[in-house]
Amino acid sequence: MASEVCLVLGVKKFQDFVPEGQKEALSGAKVVYLTGDIEQSPDRVGTLPMTVKGDVTLWASFSVVPGFYDLDLTTRPDGMGNPVLRCRGAVFVAGVEYARRVAPVVAEASRPTQIKQV
Repeated sequence: MASEVCLVLGVKKFQDFVPEGQKEALSGAKVVYLTGDIEQSPDRVGTLPMTVKGDVTLWASFSVVPGFYDLDLTTRPDGMGNPVLRCRGAVFVAGVEYARRVAPVVAEASRPTQIKQV
């Protein structure tokens, strides 16, 4: 397929996971990310996170998360011939500074504005 620079929000490694009804253990990494595609429609605003899986060796590619990574994405058929998106590799592009912010909470009209830690 191709590479695409994405904002990686999180990565989870799984090893020796045996799905129910199977005998063989699975290992890999699951990457949660955002692309730069922002879609506006009557029932959707902004962008939703996507998930892609890869080999367990992919885990070592993510030194800074959240961060921007050039993801090497490819497709391959599953057991029924349907395409499945996979991540073969990731190259760090830039970090993201993320800090918890204090946001105002909508309060009743008779009460002063309250501040809530988000």
